[in-house]
Amino acid sequence: MRTRDYQSQLEAVCNNASMAMFILDQRQHCTYMNPAAEELTGFTLAEVQGAPLHQFIHHSHPDGSPYPLEACPIDRAFPANCRERGEEVFVHKDGHFFAVAFTASPIRQGPRILGTVIEAQAIGERQQREAHERFLNEVAKDFDRLTGAAELMDTVGSKLCRYLRLTSCSFAQVDPSSNTITIQAAWQQHGRPSLLQTFRLSDYLTADCIEAFHQGETLVVCDSERDPRSDAEAHAQLQLRAFIGVPGFRDDSWCYLLAAFDASPRVWRADEVELVQEFARRVFPRVERARAEEALKESEARYRELFEAIGQGFCVFEILCDERGEPEDLMVIAVNPAFARHTGLHDATGKTIKTLVPEVEQKWLQRYCEVVRTGRPLRLVDYSAAMGRWFDVEAFATGRPEQQRVALLFSDITVQKQAEEALQRAHVQLLENDRRKDEFLAMLAHELRNPLAALRGAIAWLARHAQTVPARQLEILQRQSGALNTLVDDLLDVARVTRGLVVLRSARLDLRTVVERAVAGTQALFDEHAHALTVQLPAAPVEVNGDALRLEQVVSNLLTNAAKYTDRHGQISVTVEACDGEALLRVRDNGIGIEAELLPTIFDLFVQAERGLDRSQGGLGVGLTITRNLVSQHGGTIEVHSQGRGKGSEFIVRLPRLASERVAPEQAEAPAAEGAPLRVLVVDDNRDIAETFALLLEEAGHQVRLAFDGVQALAEAKAFVPQVALLDIGLPGMDGYEVAKHLREQPQLAGIVLIAITGYGGLAARERSKAAGFDEHLTKPVSFETLEALIASHRPPPASLHASAS
Repeated sequence: MRTRDYQSQLEAVCNNASMAMFILDQRQHCTYMNPAAEELTGFTLAEVQGAPLHQFIHHSHPDGSPYPLEACPIDRAFPANCRERGEEVFVHKDGHFFAVAFTASPIRQGPRILGTVIEAQAIGERQQREAHERFLNEVAKDFDRLTGAAELMDTVGSKLCRYLRLTSCSFAQVDPSSNTITIQAAWQQHGRPSLLQTFRLSDYLTADCIEAFHQGETLVVCDSERDPRSDAEAHAQLQLRAFIGVPGFRDDSWCYLLAAFDASPRVWRADEVELVQEFARRVFPRVERARAEEALKESEARYRELFEAIGQGFCVFEILCDERGEPEDLMVIAVNPAFARHTGLHDATGKTIKTLVPEVEQKWLQRYCEVVRTGRPLRLVDYSAAMGRWFDVEAFATGRPEQQRVALLFSDITVQKQAEEALQRAHVQLLENDRRKDEFLAMLAHELRNPLAALRGAIAWLARHAQTVPARQLEILQRQSGALNTLVDDLLDVARVTRGLVVLRSARLDLRTVVERAVAGTQALFDEHAHALTVQLPAAPVEVNGDALRLEQVVSNLLTNAAKYTDRHGQISVTVEACDGEALLRVRDNGIGIEAELLPTIFDLFVQAERGLDRSQGGLGVGLTITRNLVSQHGGTIEVHSQGRGKGSEFIVRLPRLASERVAPEQAEAPAAEGAPLRVLVVDDNRDIAETFALLLEEAGHQVRLAFDGVQALAEAKAFVPQVALLDIGLPGMDGYEVAKHLREQPQLAGIVLIAITGYGGLAARERSKAAGFDEHLTKPVSFETLEALIASHRPPPASLHASAS
């Protein structure tokens, strides 16, 4: 074919081609544009012919900044004598910018380069997305091929640089708490300053920008010199002007940053920003996983010797699943020497668990499968019936996810568990024994009250007829019945204290008054032992918040304890002090003292200092236990000091002290007015108690009727119409609560005074008696003087009786 014919055909092809074509000479001047190029750019060949093509269609960036010819990859094809291809942004004749895919190739004739031929085609949105997806698919192949984090970051980062024609791209670790960002991998054009260092975040970004990263927002800066969110001077030092920053997170905390940089201002297209975001979304977890795998490999190598030597069992299982994805067995991948010792399974590597233990429970397989699926470690203690052993297990996923592997660190704790269970059973039995003991003490104390009440009543009657009873014998009866009453009170008190049933009725009170009353109550004991008692009280009140009766019991117990454990003619002192917000009570004696080994347990139940076989001191060893518990309930402490046998002892009670205030002097109680005799119904199934009270009441001038059960009590009340009824609670058939309710329902008994006299003295019993309609609640044994005073306080004066009679 002749040259002219070939040239004609070539021109025809170019003129009819759908792709824009440009030919540049050695000076980069345009010598040819086909019609597709004219349509693409809006310029005609006549307008651009003989001039640099760059100044028409590629002279500036979309933000208006100049695009220098030496930075243009299209025009670089000629001087570099190489093909350039990629994407660029052209300027249309009407001024709008549009993206193109281009290829720029040198035109060669032998060794000579005559110019450049450029092919360009506008890039549509669909084409861009397809190109981006192809790029991401290529990157995904690197994910599957590369395992090292550094190699992975280098490879995919450099590909992103080339694909988007970036000046630089970096992967950084962020520590917001220290305001630092460390570039761990950076890919950049030759000759650019290195980014592999640690920077201060606040030197490059504003606080608002940093906060945006914390919230997971992508930062897009087209020109750092014009964008107020970045520091232009700091970026200029790095020769960077435009960038896209995408944050990455671990456990909801910002810790990574992927940044794409351009040395020149650049208007980032939306598809470019989306591509960088998607690239970061895929890279972050893959790099994280690669680092975790590297760390695991390093730790496996570093600690292999440790796992071989440790006493705990160690193994790696591979989860074997059925077609539904459910675990059906475990393959033993690796074990340490201790594995066999803790499981009893030998030569386990390469075998399945169901081969080794056919009856293994499915729960173990399910747990380990869940660890692999979630990646969350598991700690558990459980029993394997198939192996007959208890295990303490730590399980965690290991290896690559597709390997479905779980590592176990475990111990056989069967012996320990059996010991714990035995100890627990013993503890439960001790608690049960303790509970039964407390119940027995409470019941014993209650049962002792009935015969004691009868004895005290009989002794009270005898005291009124002292002329017929030898004084010495009467004194013995009174003293010994009082001692018996004290023992019963101690039994009941310790039962209440140990069961937490003591309720304080606290009020503001003067500790000096409490001590004076306690001293008066125990004076007879001191006289009996011929002790010298010294009482030292301050001139000013020492006020505390407490229950007067219970605090008096504390002081009485300490005084009684001192009197019992001090030989005759001993020296005992009680002192009250106020200091540093505390009220101090000291009880000191020169008695037998306390051995050093007994001091730590002196307040325990039933503990007593050593004494002879004569048991001359008496008591049950519960007084100090009660004392400590009552002091504790008042928010105080008690301590004991002794230098040993024969050197005495000192007890110190510390109570929170109230700030002093003026207290009105107590008004003395007016004596009860005497009145006419009353009709009194005494109801008790214990005939001795009932008849003794009847005898004493009749001698006091009252009319008395007796009843020994609830039904008889109601019948007597109907016939006798009593003004006062003394009711036992524990009556046969119908208890005292029911009797009281029936009596309150009788119109003719509207003014009757109901007094409960019972062995039940707890708060619950008192509240129940009040709800049943009782006016008063007395605990057996009751002194007749107390009962007589109580009846007198409810007795109407004689004038009122006479008035009603008339």
